Amino acid sequence: MIALHGLDPGVWSWRLEGPRSLAAYLDSLPREGEAGQLAAVIHRQAVVTNLRSSFSADPAPHSGVGAEVYGRFTAPMREMVGIFLHKETIEKLQGLPPSGNADDPAIRAHVIDGGNRAKDLQSRLVKEVNRLAIDTVFEADLALPEPERPRRPGTVMGIQGNRLYALLDDLHLEVKIYLDDVAEAAGEAVEADPDAINIHTRSDGRVLVRLGERGRLYVRRFDQGRDRWVFGLEPGEGDPRHRR
Repeated sequence: MIALHGLDPGVWSWRLEGPRSLAAYLDSLPREGEAGQLAAVIHRQAVVTNLRSSFSADPAPHSGVGAEVYGRFTAPMREMVGIFLHKETIEKLQGLPPSGNADDPAIRAHVIDGGNRAKDLQSRLVKEVNRLAIDTVFEADLALPEPERPRRPGTVMGIQGNRLYALLDDLHLEVKIYLDDVAEAAGEAVEADPDAINIHTRSDGRVLVRLGERGRLYVRRFDQGRDRWVFGLEPGEGDPRHRR
């Protein structure tokens, strides 16, 4: 990102073994304008590189915060795991002996199972709400002739596997654009580079899309067979590749 967008290494670079935590580094990045948009890309990369967490009865490290042993102690009134952990901690701090209640292991197992099921349900709800919003917006766009469909400005937030993610400015929706749809629009095969920074043509390495790049997204069609929207992505204003 630093080399790609000509950023100041003194402001934008971070190393795991350096003096600043990742949280302090992210908090120091710009928040406004074009620099703020690039910072949002970095924030997203920091989030998606974390492993998906789950609740367990066995002590284990937390990949996000770097702790060797981690317990979910926050927000006790919002989730069963927090309530149960507070109860156990209070008993420990008061020096109370183990209750000897034979139901405790079963209760703990139910709490852990309920916490993990709640996380899964939350994830599904977020996906379904996002899908409803995306369908509502782009069904209206698709009803227009293609030249009249809105070109919505946004930023390429991530490149992963066979797709890229773009965050739209006006709607604050993140949408997926598949590489085979990029290839269809380009008229030739494309691929992402190993660092997931660029998407380029296989024939001559011509870069089509860059991480953090501004662009204008529009709907091309809805693919019923694969149940997904097919988008076009034009270079943004100020980009030398911008087509008028």
